[in-house]
Amino acid sequence: MANPTKRTCAVMEHHKYLASTDEVYRNNRRRIETLTRARIAPRTTVIRIPVVVHVLFHTDEENISAAQIESQLTALNRDYRNRNNPEAIPTPFRPLAHDALIEFALAVRDPDGNATNGITRTRTSQASFPYDPFDPQTTAKLDKLVKLAPTDTSHGRATAT
Repeated sequence: MANPTKRTCAVMEHHKYLASTDEVYRNNRRRIETLTRARIAPRTTVIRIPVVVHVLFHTDEENISAAQIESQLTALNRDYRNRNNPEAIPTPFRPLAHDALIEFALAVRDPDGNATNGITRTRTSQASFPYDPFDPQTTAKLDKLVKLAPTDTSHGRATAT
């Protein structure tokens, strides 16, 4: 499987779209930021967030391995825990870098309490997943998901979500 030429995420495109067009969304985001900054006691323990990775694939080479998923979670946790090389952080952002005390791990239980490995795999006849901010099916799903894995959408083709 070829590596994506550019890492993009439709969730951020959707966020930018809503931020530029929806006043309620902008106000809610401002409120969240204000409340976050106003926390009285800083948290000192790590919060572990269980995640489910949904792998959608059209061809066998798009069906990424569990090792690749684990590697992406490791990279994500390194970012959130501020465990990267400080030189890798752009200079203007270095003073702002800190440990968010958040880690992500594959879920071990589904919403019904059944055991899971935290990875679902779905072969699809759909060869591409283009982002359309005006498609209610796309935007409704994005509002409920947090996207973690890298995706190649440079040609409208997603390799992992």
